[in-house]
Amino acid sequence: MTIAADAQLPDRAQRHVLVVEDNRITSEMFQEYLGLHGFRVSCAFNGREAIEAVARDCPDLVVMDIQMPEMDGFEAMRHLRANPALVRLPILAVTALASRSQIHECLTAGADDYLSKPVRMKELITHINSLLDATSGMESDTPR
Repeated sequence: MTIAADAQLPDRAQRHVLVVEDNRITSEMFQEYLGLHGFRVSCAFNGREAIEAVARDCPDLVVMDIQMPEMDGFEAMRHLRANPALVRLPILAVTALASRSQIHECLTAGADDYLSKPVRMKELITHINSLLDATSGMESDTPR
C-alpha cells in the first residue's frame, strides 16, 4: 500500500493546494498532512487573503474554511466564482456548519464539495484527490 501511494507522488507533487483557514493550528495540521502526501501547499487566513493568493499563485484546488474574520468563505467563494477564469477551480468547503441548509449554502456559494469539522485527514485526502481527478477529466474533455 505504501508503494502505491509513493508511486502517485510525482503527479501529486505538481499539484498546488491552497488552504484557507483562520485557525493557525488547523492550518498547520492541514499543511503538514497534505505536504506528507506529496502536495505543494500554501495558506491564507481569511477570504481576502484567499482571493489574493488564488490570483497570485494559481492553485489547483482550494480548501476553504467558511467561518473566518474579515471575509468569510461564502463571500470568498462567490467572489472567486464571479471570475470566469476560476469557474472550474475546485473548492472544498470545510465547515463546522453541518445543517442541510448550511451545506446547501456552501454548494450554492461555489463549493464543489464539503467536509464537516472535525475533519478526518484520510477523508480530506480522498475528497481532494476526487476533485482533482474530476478536474483533470474535464480539462482533457475540453477542446483547446
